[in-house]
Formats: sequence, structure tokens, C-alpha cells
Amino acid sequence: MGQGIREILNQYVKVVEKIYGKHLKQIYCSRAEDASGENEKMEVLLLVDLPAAEIRRHSEELAEVGFEYLFRHGVRILPSVKSAEEFRRWNSIHPLYQAVKQKGILLYQQFGKPYLWEEAEEYEALS
Repeated sequence: MGQGIREILNQYVKVVEKIYGKHLKQIYCSRAEDASGENEKMEVLLLVDLPAAEIRRHSEELAEVGFEYLFRHGVRILPSVKSAEEFRRWNSIHPLYQAVKQKGILLYQQFGKPYLWEEAEEYEALS
């Protein structure tokens, strides 16, 4: 893989920002185990303020981005798009959301410093 994972994720965030625009609220990421060992594998949770029908409307475009990153960079990005409101409401009891809050790295948030992970010590878990 020619580029480092940090640069690849930075590019990915910018592409996702273009897809969801002002509706993108936060992005969390964690490294996932890849049984084959052939590709880097990243699980990404995108939190948006869109209804389910709109989330589905963007799913094909998001999948195409994932395929591009697999073939171009050898990084398998597995996105999951959820309502930011649902995440806020259920993050204290939903197992997936709890794991994201505990182990995920915040790559992006709409307000404040957008690319928090660039300086985060937790980033080393992804490298």
C-alpha cells in the first residue's frame, strides 16, 4: 500500500463529506480483523441527520467509494450509516454504539476541529 492509512482515511473523510454534505455529523473508525490478511480492513460508522430513506439513497454511491479504496489502496472500508439522533439516544445501551464510543476513533465531527484523529494518541491503534 503506497499511502499511509492516515492519508487514506483523510481522503475518505473528504469524499464522504461531499456525499452527505451538511448532513454528516460524525465519523468513527476502528481497525477490524481481516481473516485473509490480504487487505487493511477498517470499520467506519457515519452519523448523519437524514431519514432512513435518504440514507438508503446514498448507499450505492458509498459502496462505490468503498470499492475504489479497496482496489486503489488495498484498504477495505466497511461503512455503516446511522442516524446521529439514534446514536445519541441509544449509545449508552446499544452494544454496537457502546463499542464505538469505547474503542472507535473519532475521525470527523461537523462542529469544532474536524479532523480530531490527526493529533489523537488513539490513532496509533490504527497504524
